[in-house]
Amino acid sequence: MSAVCGKLKKALLPDLTYVECVTRGAKDWMTAFKWIPESLARFDDVKNSASSCSSVFCVKRCARYGCVCVGGECK
Repeated sequence: MSAVCGKLKKALLPDLTYVECVTRGAKDWMTAFKWIPESLARFDDVKNSASSCSSVFCVKRCARYGCVCVGGECK
């Protein structure tokens, strides 16, 4: 939940290129989006990490893969 954006939904999508990620993010009115290349982290690792995001304070990014900084908190 975000005070500015209301209820948020996180979606993790495998096998996207950077351009596809940016295009979807802009087209679908995403609050935030992040592309993580397979060479940096496998999709299963990102998925596992995303399920354990905690509401810790952040400025621009969160330390864990699969977490996104929204309104100053990792989601």
